[in-house]
Amino acid sequence: MALLAGAALGFLVAAQVGPIWVLCMRTAARFGAATGLGIGAGAALVDTLYAGLGYAGVVGFLDSDAARLVAGLVGAGVIAGLAVISWRSASGAGDTLDGRPTATTPAAALRLSLGATAANPATIVSWAAALGALASQGPLVVVGVGLGSIVWFTLLSFGGAAIGGRLRAAGLARIDRAAAIALLGFAVVLLVKTLVDVS
Repeated sequence: MALLAGAALGFLVAAQVGPIWVLCMRTAARFGAATGLGIGAGAALVDTLYAGLGYAGVVGFLDSDAARLVAGLVGAGVIAGLAVISWRSASGAGDTLDGRPTATTPAAALRLSLGATAANPATIVSWAAALGALASQGPLVVVGVGLGSIVWFTLLSFGGAAIGGRLRAAGLARIDRAAAIALLGFAVVLLVKTLVDVS
């Protein structure tokens, strides 16, 4: 029962549209399901880690205004950087940052996703809140979170790859632009929320 409860929670949280959701869909559309799964695997690993921290009640490091400010600024900066990468790809510059390829392979996508997901302070706060209600279910709930998260990102990756496989270069560029705008929006919202919360 704990595993199932955690899987349902992991699936539902992962299915909420956010920066990693957008990144996974966009990456799968442009580079295929395996690369999208790299994004999903990174997100699921971080979700599992943060769910474990939430389950254990280890969220005190975000109690201070200074810690929340630093985490929020870093998170907003990382998400804005993803927006820049996506916009550059739409303009034909390729998926590069400072001349280096980004998430063009599954391994690179995994590394990018680990950093991007871990840099978002909202992730650990949301898991701390969500796991409070399920703490009595036992530690298997944390394993379930990871399973539910990867199931969602698998579906999203194959869906994104199917869409991308039917598009020509102009269509993929439109997806890149839409993803860039959405990611920039998420970065701005995180920045404003961070500044309001610590003011």
